[in-house]
Amino acid sequence: MAWDQVEHELAAVIATRLGLKPDEFEVCLHAAAAATALRVINEYVGAGLLDGADPRKLGDESFAFIADAVRAATGGAVGDQVHIDEAPAEPDEGAADRQE
Repeated sequence: MAWDQVEHELAAVIATRLGLKPDEFEVCLHAAAAATALRVINEYVGAGLLDGADPRKLGDESFAFIADAVRAATGGAVGDQVHIDEAPAEPDEGAADRQE
C-alpha cells in the first residue's frame, strides 16, 4: 500500500518535470520503475542498518546513488537535480488532492 502511494506521488512529480499528465502511459511507466528502484535501495539500506552499518555513513554518496538508480530505471527521463528557477510551484496532483 505504501509503495502504491509512492508510485502515485512519483507520477505527479515526473509528470510535472516532463510536462505531461500523471496518468499518461510514459509517466506511469517511469513512476513504476522509479518506485521499484527506491524500494530496492530501501531494502538494501535497511538490511545494512540491521547488520550494524553506521547510519552516519549514509550521506551524500547514498543520495547520489539514489539519483543514479532513478535515472537508470527511467532511461534518463528523470533523476537529475531540479533547478529551482525551472521547477513549477506546484505539481499537477498529489496526496493532498486525493485525501478523502
